[in-house]
Amino acid sequence: MKLKKNQTEQPNLLIHIFNDFIKCFKVEVMILFLIFCTAIAIVLVTDASRNLVTVNDVLSEKREKLKEEWVNQNIEYSVLTESSRIENFAENKLNMKRPNTQMEVIVQKNEKDK
Repeated sequence: MKLKKNQTEQPNLLIHIFNDFIKCFKVEVMILFLIFCTAIAIVLVTDASRNLVTVNDVLSEKREKLKEEWVNQNIEYSVLTESSRIENFAENKLNMKRPNTQMEVIVQKNEKDK
């Protein structure tokens, strides 16, 4: 838009108001901005901490289940490795007997075989 020599361009009132507001209230605008940033940070940190608490609860439940399974495995292992149970199984199911002294055979290695 071309202006005639005697006409001057009208100043933009909104720009002047904004510039005056910034000049007069620098500290207040900065504090308001910092409050806004702090509020957003609080929301983000709260959400992150709630997510971590949820993950911690899930992992605690898994740990408890694994502890129970470990105890059950140890009990089963001790039952299965009990010597009297193994002896009974060998005698009854496999028809095995303890060797007596007449049944023992001693094997010796000759010096020539070395």
